[in-house]
Amino acid sequence: MAPAPGTPQVYDLYSDLFSSPAPVPAAAKDSAIAAVPVVKAAAAPVTQSAPAIAPRSPATLADTGLHLAQLSDLVLKQMYLQGTIQGSDISRSTRLPFSIVDEALRALRDQKCVEVASGDMVGRVSYRFALTDLGRVRARETFESCRYVGPAPVPIERYIEQCRLQPVTGTPCNPAALRSAFKDFVIRPSLLSDLGPAVVSGKSIFVYGPPGNGKTLVAKGLGRFLNTYGGEIYVPYAIQTENSIITVFDPGLHQTTDDSDLARRG
Repeated sequence: MAPAPGTPQVYDLYSDLFSSPAPVPAAAKDSAIAAVPVVKAAAAPVTQSAPAIAPRSPATLADTGLHLAQLSDLVLKQMYLQGTIQGSDISRSTRLPFSIVDEALRALRDQKCVEVASGDMVGRVSYRFALTDLGRVRARETFESCRYVGPAPVPIERYIEQCRLQPVTGTPCNPAALRSAFKDFVIRPSLLSDLGPAVVSGKSIFVYGPPGNGKTLVAKGLGRFLNTYGGEIYVPYAIQTENSIITVFDPGLHQTTDDSDLARRG
């Protein structure tokens, strides 16, 4: 069926990318769709995507997206495991500036859960804090509801915001780049033609089929391609959703980006 008069004609982006370029009618050159830049098969070698926007380091408790009670529970559990602990060590463990951690310490002190065991003239960051009897009871109760101890989690809403800042849409792609990602695999020639449109779309890819038909192979090849050309993707150490904390960071797969911040905190 012919398009209605005045309707821009949609051209197959994948055909432009992986096939010989076809002449585009002059009427389509002025359409908004035709103005979208596409990568031609004869273009220069593929380069990596522009760097993803790094998440901003929190300066206040509000920046973390956590409630004071949530941070206080995390500090309680850390102190319960460590015993007497220095303020700077709590800061490193939670991956938060001490000025934020100190808000939780002051609140716990007011609740008679934490006391100062000793301190230097440097300031509160050098103080050694310890749990009171009441603090140990509360820490055990907190462990019963959630056993996570480690870097402060990121609320799921904040993580979704960060994901929207680092989409794979626009990842440079051409046949040579895909062939390079699958060079160690034995695949049917038409597989890359099937994967090409999915990669160019920048949307989710659903791989399905019976056991043994190559789903894992396809996932590995696409993962290699995106690791090489897709740019960086930032993930949090853990995600807070409702009353649960889900660990995301895997030291075997991910690289830390806050090492310089930790060194600066002592």
